[in-house]
Amino acid sequence: MIRLIFISLLITTSAKVFSEPEPSFYDQRQRGWFWHEPEPEPEIKPKEKSNPDSPLPPQESKSQSMPGQLQALNTQWLKDNLEVLMEKAIDNPTKENIAAYAYANRLLMDISTRFSVKMKEFGDLEVELQESNRRPMSSFALDEFHAERDKVVKSVMDDLKSKTHLWFFFSSTCPYCMKQIPVLQEFQARTGIPILAISIDGGTLPGLEQFKTVYDEGNRVSRMFNVRVTPTMHLVDNNQKKPLPLPEGLSDLPQLESRVLLASRQAGLITEDSYQLAKSVRDITVFKNKEGEIMVDKAKLESDPGYLADVLRQRLSEIESLKASTSVRAVLN
Repeated sequence: MIRLIFISLLITTSAKVFSEPEPSFYDQRQRGWFWHEPEPEPEIKPKEKSNPDSPLPPQESKSQSMPGQLQALNTQWLKDNLEVLMEKAIDNPTKENIAAYAYANRLLMDISTRFSVKMKEFGDLEVELQESNRRPMSSFALDEFHAERDKVVKSVMDDLKSKTHLWFFFSSTCPYCMKQIPVLQEFQARTGIPILAISIDGGTLPGLEQFKTVYDEGNRVSRMFNVRVTPTMHLVDNNQKKPLPLPEGLSDLPQLESRVLLASRQAGLITEDSYQLAKSVRDITVFKNKEGEIMVDKAKLESDPGYLADVLRQRLSEIESLKASTSVRAVLN
C-alpha cells in the first residue's frame, strides 16, 4: 500500500516538472537575497549557414531582365554604371573588365561631343545667343566695336568734365603714387576732367605740375573721407560737392576709365544706356530693369518643351538698344 502511494506521488511530481515552465529570474523571490547573482544570459541559437550556391527563395530573388528586353545606353545608364565598371576593372583588371570600362568611357565622350557640336551649331545660328552681341569676337568686327566705343566714351567724358573733377590723395614717399602720376596725366589729357592732387604729408612728387596741388594740413580731409592707403582717388560731383570713392591703389588707364564711368552711372551723372555703350563688354542678359526673377506660365512650362526658349528668346530680342547703331547716335547727339 505504501509502495503504491509513493509511486503515485512520484508520477504527479514528474507531470508538474514537465508541464510547468521554469520560473524567470525575477519570479524566484526566495532567491532575492542573492543580490550579487547575475542574470543569466539568454540562449542564442546559432544561425543556419546559407549555401551560397543554393538559389534564393522566390520572395528574395532579384528581378531579372526578360529575354529580348532592351536597355538604352544613355547618360542615366552611364551615371549608374560607369563608376561600377571602373571599380570592377580596377579590382579585377581582366581584358573583358577593362574593355567594358574603356568603351563605356568612350561612349560618355562621344555623347558629350555630340552635344557640344549640336550646341555650337544651334548657337551659331541663334542670333539672340551670340556672344558677339556683348563684344565682337573677330578682329575685323572688334576694330569697329572699339572705334564705336571710343566715340561713346569721348562723348560721355566730354559731358563729365563740366560736372566732375578727380581728387588724387598721395604721399611724397609712396612709390605707387609716382607710377600713378603718368596715368593721371594721360587721363586728364584724354578726358579733360580736372585733377586735384592732395598731399597727405606736405610733400610733393615730380610730374604734379600739370595738376592743382594742395596740402591736407592735419590730415583733416583724409580722415573725413577715410583715406587709408595711397594712392587713393575720388570722383567729385561739382554740383553736390559729393566725393564718389574709387577703388584704392594703383590703377592703369583702362581701370581708371571704367571706374570713373561706373561711379558716374551710380551717381546718376550718366544714363544707363550711355554706361552700357561705353563698356568694353556690354551687359545683354535676359533680365530687364534689374529684375532678379522671371515669372512664367507653370502649365506651359511643364507641357510645352519650346515654351522656355520662346520666353527667354523674346526677352533677349527686346534688348536692341544696346547693339543698334541708332542708340550710339543718340548718345553722341
